[in-house]
Amino acid sequence: MPEIRRSNITIERKPGRPWFRFQNFVIEVDRSIAGTIRGGQSLVLPVESGQHQIRIKFRMIVWSDPLFLSVEEGQEMFIACDTDWRGYPRLWIP
Repeated sequence: MPEIRRSNITIERKPGRPWFRFQNFVIEVDRSIAGTIRGGQSLVLPVESGQHQIRIKFRMIVWSDPLFLSVEEGQEMFIACDTDWRGYPRLWIP
């Protein structure tokens, strides 16, 4: 039986501004809540290979634009997130 290698998406939140640092971001992967993250933390999410949509929510009301990823079997993807100067969440691939 062939070995199935899991893929991971690691999301790292930059420390950001002091007044936003301790407020949680909610991480959504493929329209399901996957966890929360604060400034300076990272979260490793095991995923299946294929297409994925990731968004983050800040302050219970503001969603980032979605980030679409294609992940191959056994691949490690790294994503960074923070807030812009107005407090709107954003995601990018460093």
